[in-house]
Amino acid sequence: KLANVGIGCDVCVQDVTLTAPASNKFGEAVAHFEGVPDFSPNRVLKAGPTVFPPAVAKPGGVGDAKYSPFIQAKGSETVYNAPIVATGTGDFDVVHHSNTADRVLKINPAKKAGPGQFYAPSVELLIINGFDSGQPILYLSTEASDPATATLERATFVPLLGKTPFTGGDDFLGSTRERIFPFVNGQTGLNNPEAQGLIHLIKDGYASEDAYLGNKDLIQSQRRGGDSLNVQGDFPTLTDPHRKFAYSPLWEAQFSEWTDKAIRLGRNTRQTDEFQILNLAARRPDLLTGPEGAPFGSTNILINCPVIAFTAMRPVEEVVEPIPGAQVETVGSFQALSHSGSDTSPPVGPVDAGGGGTAAGTAPRTAGDREAAVPAATRPTSDPADLAGCARSGSGRVRHRHASARTCARRPLTDDRENAGDRPAKACPSRQAAGGPAAESGRYREGRGQVGRRTPDRFGAARDDGTSDEGLAWRVKDKLFA
Repeated sequence: KLANVGIGCDVCVQDVTLTAPASNKFGEAVAHFEGVPDFSPNRVLKAGPTVFPPAVAKPGGVGDAKYSPFIQAKGSETVYNAPIVATGTGDFDVVHHSNTADRVLKINPAKKAGPGQFYAPSVELLIINGFDSGQPILYLSTEASDPATATLERATFVPLLGKTPFTGGDDFLGSTRERIFPFVNGQTGLNNPEAQGLIHLIKDGYASEDAYLGNKDLIQSQRRGGDSLNVQGDFPTLTDPHRKFAYSPLWEAQFSEWTDKAIRLGRNTRQTDEFQILNLAARRPDLLTGPEGAPFGSTNILINCPVIAFTAMRPVEEVVEPIPGAQVETVGSFQALSHSGSDTSPPVGPVDAGGGGTAAGTAPRTAGDREAAVPAATRPTSDPADLAGCARSGSGRVRHRHASARTCARRPLTDDRENAGDRPAKACPSRQAAGGPAAESGRYREGRGQVGRRTPDRFGAARDDGTSDEGLAWRVKDKLFA
């Protein structure tokens, strides 16, 4: 996706020149940048009357008109993500960051090299905790296109990022962006396993203080989940090639805000999966919207956030299937109408074949047939054993490998405790009879993926309870996920 950075924006990719001494026996060339950031401003963050939005937000680093972290060496078409994190030749300020980025904790000079030797310098950065496909991950944050976001992220303010292709582009042709989901008003508290969001970051993550190794309270808060715990979209380890190769380090923020109703019902819980969020925003706008009730979607705020690790299990599959109408490019996006106005598109996800009938995903002939096959406001409750014989197509649908494979019947949504009560998800009879997670707890996260039967710790990191990772359901005690 980085190859698309320069579409419609030549200056979004910075051309650099490389020079090396003629006597070089072994070692790197020096890259000469035309644009650089200025790290001399003091970063200032002050909470607002409701904590977020902040009353004052001034970034500590600002890129000049030519600065972009995305570079090409002249003569090459390869685009590199190469953020500048310090300027100058020494005496680096890693406390107040007058000549370093606000996440720089230490700079280690290169060891002196002899003839034909090469030693590289290194930098130690404050990393960020987040989630992808239900799994805890770590990533960096180096630049942002919005000054308030850059301040919250301890990143360099680079307006140029907002010109990259293209607003709301995600995985569409020519886009260089992926989606990240920061929550505005999730729960707070360092010891709260449901804490998440920007208010949590400001209140519990010492966000107004300088980041340096001597600030023990800030370092410990990050170890205890004091980040905003954003959810990222595609990840390099996902098994679906369409999503794996759609990864980009340039994330377009889709800010999420819980409604008063969601907060009153206690539904503003920690989210860990992109499709969970998009499904909820599409199905329950009474619970989740964009900022201040705006429609859910792009805000054209860009953040350079390369992922660097997963800390529990490798993300391989999304936790849930996207529903029709969610902001996901799946087969459900292509709902053609016949000349008579009947909807003839195939449904998304598995359709119960009646205990060994036709393969899943067979398209009904009329809109009425389709409505009967996939009732409105329903979702699948899939038996892990039954879905073991399923394979994913590139479009995001589930197709059965064997005609004998089956799925559980779909059930109506009963998430709104105010109107319908708190009803647990029903598991398949075969799974209950086997004494699986549903039989023991009655509630578990639906979906698929290499997650096994696991219990989350306060970070959301799953830990083993002695069962196989081959399972397809994740038990979450006393919790009903949207």
